[in-house]
Amino acid sequence: MNGILGQYIYQSSILLELILILTIIYLIRKPRYMTALILAILLLRPNERFECFIPYPKIVLSILIAMIGTRISDLKHIVDGKCINKIFYFILLVIVQTALLHREDLVGNAMFISAGLLLFVAIILYMNDEDGMTLLSSTTVFSCFLICLEPLYYHYTEPAGSELWKLFHLEDRIQAWGMWANANETSFIACLGTANMVALVVRLRRRVDYLSAGIVLPFFSLVVFLTGSRAGLMSLVLIFVPSVFLINSKLLKSFIVLVIVGLFAVSQVVVPERTDKEASKDDRYELRHRGIELFLENPVFGIGFQRGAKDVVGQPFHNTYVQAFAETGVAGGALLVIFIIGLGREIFSCYKRCVSQGRPTAYLAVVAGLFLSSAFYFYWGNQLLTLLFFLIAAQFNLSTKSLESTVLIE
Repeated sequence: MNGILGQYIYQSSILLELILILTIIYLIRKPRYMTALILAILLLRPNERFECFIPYPKIVLSILIAMIGTRISDLKHIVDGKCINKIFYFILLVIVQTALLHREDLVGNAMFISAGLLLFVAIILYMNDEDGMTLLSSTTVFSCFLICLEPLYYHYTEPAGSELWKLFHLEDRIQAWGMWANANETSFIACLGTANMVALVVRLRRRVDYLSAGIVLPFFSLVVFLTGSRAGLMSLVLIFVPSVFLINSKLLKSFIVLVIVGLFAVSQVVVPERTDKEASKDDRYELRHRGIELFLENPVFGIGFQRGAKDVVGQPFHNTYVQAFAETGVAGGALLVIFIIGLGREIFSCYKRCVSQGRPTAYLAVVAGLFLSSAFYFYWGNQLLTLLFFLIAAQFNLSTKSLESTVLIE
C-alpha cells in the first residue's frame, strides 16, 4: 500500500484515536459541534478503516440519544411539521409491520434506521439557525470531499489492476470505501457535496467560500465523471437547473437550457464506457419490474422492510420508490411519495413567495436544485431511510423553516 495516504487510512493510529476521543470529550458540552462531529464520523466511518479500540458508531449514537434526551420536550414540534411527520409515520409503520410479521428482523431494522433518525432529530434540534446551517453544510462538504478524495487519489497513483486499485474500482469505475463502495453511491456523495458547497457560496458570499468552490466543484464533477454513473451525472446537472431561471438574459437562459437537455440526451456517451455487470439497463429494469411484481403480489403489507435485497430478490431494487411499495405495501409507498411531494411543494411554494415579494431567491434555487437532484437519484438508487436520506431531509427542513422565519416574513 503505497504513499502516505495509504498508511494513514489503513494502519491503526493510537494518536489519531486519542485525538478523536479527546475531541469527543471536549465537545460533550457543545451539542451543536458534537452533532457536526458525529455526522462526520458516521459518514467517514473510521471503524471500517482501522482496527479501532472503540466502536465509534455505537458510542456516537449513545451520545445522540443522551443529547436528544435532554431536550425531550422539544421533540413534539419536529413530529408536527407540515410534511415531515409523514416520515415518522412511515418509520412507525415499518416497526409495526416488522414486529407483527418479521420479528427476526426487528433489531436489525431498528439499528438500520436509528443512526439516520437520531442524527436527523439532533440536526433539527441543534442546528436550526444560520450558524448551525453553515456548520452543517461545511461538515457535509468536508466529509464528502474526504470520501471522494480517497478513490480519486488511488485512481491516479496506483497501477491499474493492482490490489489497492481494485479496492476502489468497479471494473474501470471509481468507487469509495466501505459503506459507499458503490460507484453510484459515490457519485451521489459528490452531488451532495456540490449542492452544499454552492449553498455556502450563495448564502454567505465569503471569499473563502468562493475559493473553496473553485477547488471542490471541479473535483466533485471529476468524481461523478469517473464513477461512470449516468444517474449521478444527471443528478449533478439538476442541482443547477433552478438557478438557470434566475438569469435575466433570455438568450443565455435558452442556451443553458439547451446544454442541459443535450447532456440528458448524450449522458450515456459523456460518462466513461462501463463494462461491469451493473452497467446493464436491462438488469436494472428487471429489478424494478420484479419489485413492482412483488408489490402487486403483496399490496397490503409488502414483503417486509429490507427483505428485497436480503431474502427475496438478492439485490436492491435500484429504485427507492419501488422499494417502499414492494417492502412496506401501499400505505408505506404512499407515505414516502406524499413526503417527497410535500417537501417539493414547501420548497417551490417558498420560491414563488420569494419571487412575488421581490426577495433574494439564489439560496432557494440551490435548495430546489438539491431537491430535484435527490428525487431524481432516488429513482435510480437505494436510499430508503438511509443516513443520506435523513441528512438531506434535515437540510430541507432547516432550509424551509429558515426561509419562512426570516426571508418571507415582512
